[in-house]
Amino acid sequence: MPSIFDMAPLEEGGPIARGGFIYQDHVAAAFCLDMLRNDAVRAVWCETQDDILLDKIVNGQHVAELIQVKSDELDQLWSIAKLCGRETRNTVEVVGSSILEKQLARDQGDEQSHFRLVTLRDVNADLSVLKQVPEQRDQAKVGEIIAEFTQRLGTYASPKRNGADYWARNMLWDFRESAQ
Repeated sequence: MPSIFDMAPLEEGGPIARGGFIYQDHVAAAFCLDMLRNDAVRAVWCETQDDILLDKIVNGQHVAELIQVKSDELDQLWSIAKLCGRETRNTVEVVGSSILEKQLARDQGDEQSHFRLVTLRDVNADLSVLKQVPEQRDQAKVGEIIAEFTQRLGTYASPKRNGADYWARNMLWDFRESAQ
C-alpha cells in the first residue's frame, strides 16, 4: 500500500477551505523561524490585528508590523489599481474597502506601525520599488506611487491620522511565490 501521506483525502472540503490558510500558515511559520535568529522580533501573532502581527524593536523603537497575506492566484501582477480598488455597493465606491485602506485602518495603538504585504503573485513595475527596504528606495518613485494613491483614495487616514503616504513609506512588499 502507498503511504497515507501520498494518498488523496477521502473528502475535499477541508483542504479546499484551508487552501489560502496553508500559505498564510507557512508565512507565519517562517516569521517564527526568523524570530529564533533575530532578537529584534519579539513575538509573532496570528489572526489578531491582521493576518500576522510582528512585535519588533526597530532602531530602539517598539514597532507593530501589520502583515496581510494574499494567496490569490491572480491572472495579473499586483498593481496600484488592484491595491486601491474599492468595493462598490449600488454603483457607489465604499470608502475604506480597498486593500490599502483596510491595512491602514489597522494603524492604531501606541506603537509605530509598519506594514507588509506578502503575496503569492508578484507586483508590476509601478510597485516594484516597494519590494526594497524603505531606506534603499528611490524616493522619486515612491513619490509617484504616493501621488497615484492619493489620486485614487483621496485623504483616507488611519485612526492615528496617517495617510497613504505613511503607508507607502513604512511598508514592504514581500513576494513569496510558493509556500515552500
